[in-house]
Amino acid sequence: MAGLLGEIFSQGDRAKRFIGGLLGDPIGTMAQTAGLLGDFRREDQALNARAFADPSNPLRVTDPSAMHQLGDRMLAGPLSMAPVGMILYHGSNSPTAVRQIQDRGPFGGLFSSPSQESALSHGGSLYRMTVPDKAVMQSASDVEWDKALKSAKSFLPKGTADDVAEELADMALYNRGAWNASLDEDVMLKALRSGDLGEADWALQELRGRMAKDAGFKAVHMPDEHGSSYLVLPGTTPRPYNTQAKTLFRK
Repeated sequence: MAGLLGEIFSQGDRAKRFIGGLLGDPIGTMAQTAGLLGDFRREDQALNARAFADPSNPLRVTDPSAMHQLGDRMLAGPLSMAPVGMILYHGSNSPTAVRQIQDRGPFGGLFSSPSQESALSHGGSLYRMTVPDKAVMQSASDVEWDKALKSAKSFLPKGTADDVAEELADMALYNRGAWNASLDEDVMLKALRSGDLGEADWALQELRGRMAKDAGFKAVHMPDEHGSSYLVLPGTTPRPYNTQAKTLFRK
């Protein structure tokens, strides 16, 4: 009964997400759903081939686990194909297409926004990404303190005092800016290898991204001039969304 109720609530969430996607971004939502339909059909064919692999008796179940998966998919129904996850946009001025997220540069990811308008303020080529909700680090409670502190100690210079490492880990984890530090400013700037408080803020964001990556997340929330942005980490594929980005992809 608990499993059935869970599936019913899950279906409701999928329905709301799908309808919200149709209202806010109908073209993108339908394009993504069309791709998922093809994937769903191919997966069904593969499961059928495993579940009923005896050509002499096509009704005999040869793989019970595949049969159970088919049953689960029938219960889930078409809404299981609705896009599930956070839709994010990245604006780029690069003369070449952004085909993948590179693990390079200080942040090792791609800054993006839930708002197309905000993303376009950073570049005219617009890319769209979908990150599963559970793969997005939103708040400090998403990461265990011991893991966050371990990430901070590996990020900071060797020999950084424990109390300094703990304070900087707390600042990065809770999205506290460099202007809100309780540390001596010179001590903080040295630990973050920064020349001023602005650079220190960037370093704290870089550390927050490191924490998310080390914890296995695919994206992490960051505050910015638009209110909120997300650093999307390698593993998520950017898709061209507007004409300018699609033109670059065809080159």
